Order: sequence, then structure tokens, then C-alpha cells
Amino acid sequence: MADARSNRLEIFVAVSPKECVDRLDAVVDRGGLMLPSWKVVFGSKLLIGQLSETKLQLRKRIGYRNSSQTILNGTMRAQDGGTMISGEFGLHPVVRIFPFVWCVLLLSALAGFVILDPKKEGSDWALVMAPVLLMVLGMAVVWIGKYFARDEARFITATLTEALQRREGGKKPNVSS
Repeated sequence: MADARSNRLEIFVAVSPKECVDRLDAVVDRGGLMLPSWKVVFGSKLLIGQLSETKLQLRKRIGYRNSSQTILNGTMRAQDGGTMISGEFGLHPVVRIFPFVWCVLLLSALAGFVILDPKKEGSDWALVMAPVLLMVLGMAVVWIGKYFARDEARFITATLTEALQRREGGKKPNVSS
């Protein structure tokens, strides 16, 4: 099982990468993570994402939109008569970049209000406070999104492990994180 403090995952399964993909197809609706397909929108499998014999990008199916959702980005490679699946849990790359862009834009707006205000009367305090409040709001949205996604790495790991041990006589794959 994945360690709550770790964002890495490694699973060794004594079957080929093709067999891993076949087993994971039972729990993964294939489609894009940012622009979902019809199968993703109307599907019923536990995970959503992209899956091939060399790469995988998976997230938990949820009934709402969460940009801070945990995503597993990983690889599959043949190794020692089986398959090594390794990857990292984290945010989508676009979601990682957006808070920095948001902060730069808000700080630029704040600097513009403070530097370019020729009156300095203090009557426009709302204009100065707006970027600060938007910064706090942005941080709150990210925190709430991460709170909702707090157990998704464990869920993805458990779902992968269960799907991969099927038809292997109940033998559990070797999981480390």
C-alpha cells in the first residue's frame, strides 16, 4: 500500500506489460484527463485515464470537478520476467503552474494599484484589498481541493493492486512506495 507521506509508487507483477494492460482495462475508463471522452463522462469504472504498455496516467472517478485531484503519472516496463510499474502521485502539470501565474497577476495588480495611484488618499482601499482577498480565495480553493483529494493515492494504489492480482491465483503483487 502507498505510504501517506510518499508520492512514489512501485509495483512489480509477474506478468507481461500487455497482460497488465488487459487486467487494468477492467478498472480504467480510457480518456483524457483534461478533455474527457464520452466513455469517461458516462462510464462506471473506478479509474479514469490513459493506459498503454509503456505509460499510464490515472485518476479516481469522482462525481464532481476537482482540479486538485491526485493523478498517478507512471511507466510500465518489462523486468525480470514480469512488469515493473512505477510512478508518482501529484497534481496535473497545468494545475501545478496555475497558482504561480495567479500570484504573479495578483501581485502585479496590487503593485499597479499602489504605485500608480496618484491620489494616495486611501479612499480606494477596496482596489488594493481586492488582489489580497483574491490571493486568499485562491489559496483556499487549492486547500479545499487537496482536502477532497486526500485519500486518492491510497485508493488508486489499492485499485491497481487488486486489478493486477486477478487471475494470478490471489498472489499479491509486490508493492512499494
